[in-house]
Amino acid sequence: MFRLLFVIPAVVAMLIASPVVGQCGDNKYPDKPLHLVVHTKAGSGMDALMRLLGKILEERLGVPAVVENKPGGGSSVAMTYVATTKSPDYTLHGVSNIQLTTPLTNKVPYDMSSLRPISFLFEDPLVLFVRPDKPWKTADDFLKDVKANPGKYTMGVAQVGSVDYLTVSYYPQKGYKYEVMPLDSGTETLTSVLGGHVDIGIVEPSIAVQQAKAGKIRVLCSFTDERLKSLPDVPTMKELGYPSVTMRQFRGIVMPGKASDKAANFMYKEIQDIIQHDKTFRDYCDSNEMVIKVMSTQDFVNYMAAMTEETRTMMRDLGMLKK
Repeated sequence: MFRLLFVIPAVVAMLIASPVVGQCGDNKYPDKPLHLVVHTKAGSGMDALMRLLGKILEERLGVPAVVENKPGGGSSVAMTYVATTKSPDYTLHGVSNIQLTTPLTNKVPYDMSSLRPISFLFEDPLVLFVRPDKPWKTADDFLKDVKANPGKYTMGVAQVGSVDYLTVSYYPQKGYKYEVMPLDSGTETLTSVLGGHVDIGIVEPSIAVQQAKAGKIRVLCSFTDERLKSLPDVPTMKELGYPSVTMRQFRGIVMPGKASDKAANFMYKEIQDIIQHDKTFRDYCDSNEMVIKVMSTQDFVNYMAAMTEETRTMMRDLGMLKK
């Protein structure tokens, strides 16, 4: 069913379903608290994003926006919670690549075919980092060390199936043997590196940049086509002469599949206005190297379809697709 969401127009049309009787009625919408569901623990990058979005929505709409963390199962716990909520018009879910990859690797009760895409937000890049007391100055130093000492080092990464995980799983297939250690979030990856529990980690700039500027970590490279503006002295993996995995990492908003047209259309317009015009949100994105992209809901559906196939191909090459 997950693939059908993206390849059969009739199924896409089902996502834009008829209004659910009694959800919004003739009352002002929204007229009660919104629930913003996060698939990771408090303190993660997605958690920070949804708390910021919730604060902005509260100020604009005059109703509470409550963030609910539902970690576990590679996002399947959160997806199940959202898909089965009794308040579909008042539930928003922050999604990223993990919601697309988990159904490719595991049997899950609910997937994106049970949810209603609303709005794309942005893409954000990834960086490789270590504690300053490590001997490596760039990713080139690290990979040469790995080549000389296969299996010696551990790489911290957020969640099996995340774009972070796929990126760092690529290099062992090319002869750079290190142990990949999945953690719950990018924030936990940072904590594990700082605590010496893993040797090196990969996270988004929103987690790494301020830590790097404070001298608490050293960023070795970015997995981007060009150097990051916030880290102009940090080379890209491509610059260093290594195969560069530049899988796109995205963030977006969905609602339960049973959300009404009234609620979905309202939230689409509201979120589009925020990402295009809200200074607080745009400053947050600019300072964390997040690339805002304006899309219609259908463009968002098409984007996720392309992302799913891109991911499927890489996971097939890595032998990670479910049997």
